[in-house]
Amino acid sequence: MPIRLLLCLVLALPALCEENLPEGVQLITYKGWPESISLSSTHAANKVVVVNAVGGRILHYGPQDENIIFETPGSDGKTMANTKEGFWVGGYNLDVGPELPHPPDHPQLWMGQYKWTAPAPYTTTSTSEPCSIMGVQLAKKFTFDAKSGALIIDQSMKNTSDKDVSYCLWDR
Repeated sequence: MPIRLLLCLVLALPALCEENLPEGVQLITYKGWPESISLSSTHAANKVVVVNAVGGRILHYGPQDENIIFETPGSDGKTMANTKEGFWVGGYNLDVGPELPHPPDHPQLWMGQYKWTAPAPYTTTSTSEPCSIMGVQLAKKFTFDAKSGALIIDQSMKNTSDKDVSYCLWDR
């Protein structure tokens, strides 16, 4: 009996989680990337898709069936976990700067898996794991305007090391 109950809970959990998401927030698989978040409204022509599997980056923004953000052909579904060689998916993301002098490589911040939440209607957050190389953690909050389709992006960096670090946020 306990195994049957556990199996039912495991099989039903994804559906329950999706039903509990706030208005305008949808959990989707986008072009092979699971746990992507779509923000949209029936009142706005645009939608946004945030892909947490590759650094919490925006890979779609624009009308429902037209993307105004560049996506690299052949990159669908690629992640650091399933692709050994370097790859670029395009989209909009932020990085740690400044460009000169160039900071040490930090692929987990740039392309790693991010955790997400949906704290409010038409809103999602994406947060990196703390990066031991850089001593920081990145967080992004995406808020979609349900009437106009405009997108507000709040970006922050948190010092997670035991020493002072000095970086900036660099939109890319």
